[in-house]
Amino acid sequence: MNNASKYTLRYVLKWITFQLRKKLYPFYKREWIVLYRYTKALGDNLFLGSVAHEIRKRNPKCSIHIITGLPMLFDRNPDVDFVSGEPLRPNEAIGPYLLHYENMFPWKKNIVDYCFRQFDMKNVKPDEYKTYIYPSSKDFDFATNSLLKTKGRKVVAISTIAGPRTKKKNWPIEYWNHLIESLLEFDIYVVKLGLNYKECEDLSVKSENILDLTGRTTIHQSAAILSKVDLLICPVTGVLHLAAAFNIKTLAIVGGSEPGIATKYENGFYIENRPKCADCYEKGPCEYKYVCMKSISPKEVFSRVSSIIELKSIN
Repeated sequence: MNNASKYTLRYVLKWITFQLRKKLYPFYKREWIVLYRYTKALGDNLFLGSVAHEIRKRNPKCSIHIITGLPMLFDRNPDVDFVSGEPLRPNEAIGPYLLHYENMFPWKKNIVDYCFRQFDMKNVKPDEYKTYIYPSSKDFDFATNSLLKTKGRKVVAISTIAGPRTKKKNWPIEYWNHLIESLLEFDIYVVKLGLNYKECEDLSVKSENILDLTGRTTIHQSAAILSKVDLLICPVTGVLHLAAAFNIKTLAIVGGSEPGIATKYENGFYIENRPKCADCYEKGPCEYKYVCMKSISPKEVFSRVSSIIELKSIN
């Protein structure tokens, strides 16, 4: 038997052993469980919390250790026993515990489901796809004080960008301005959120009924704000996943970068445009001048908003 054949046989035996072990001793049944994500991206780290919660439901006595680029995200999280900052160098010992879902692209269901299945958890119902974050009482006080001017009116939160590395997901800023002008005509109070404030363009629309909190909130403060709004409108971004922690109605504006179903939660709606060049998530910069996002008009989005929440004209 030559070296290549020996390598192939060894690989096959290793794979068979791995599959048998998973059936006899699923990952979530372990006594000590490590969950690891190598990025500071908000959505990816919220997925760690989703997996931890589902593991805790199935194995209440286990110890769960999160390794993350956003340790503060897990403050007050009852499902997590230990939290460590992301290691500065790659570590082979924790490699097998890396949460990943990219290899299943293009996704045909919610990304969270792929994360559950990676850790041997199946039969999770779609209405249980959720994220988890626990703002403090001070965070909720901040949210209440920030929204004092609403006086019982509808509050719509917006987040206008997906992030510096995902420009293909962004809806044009001029479209946001048109949409907000329409919302203001219907006595809507608009709150603009954004953690990637350095990349976020300013709105040209000015009004006392717009509260711009871009870059002025912590993640937990943003979560507390979202817990009190009537609707969130955004592209596929971390704030979308954050809103899922409170089952907030969310309208996602989705182009061809990835399937909309991949980020749809309970109370989630999306406007989706998938041209022939769709599923370009990992294919570098857009070669078609963002036609998928530019083809979604402000009028179309406003019409969808009208069908989700009750609008009352002030004219």
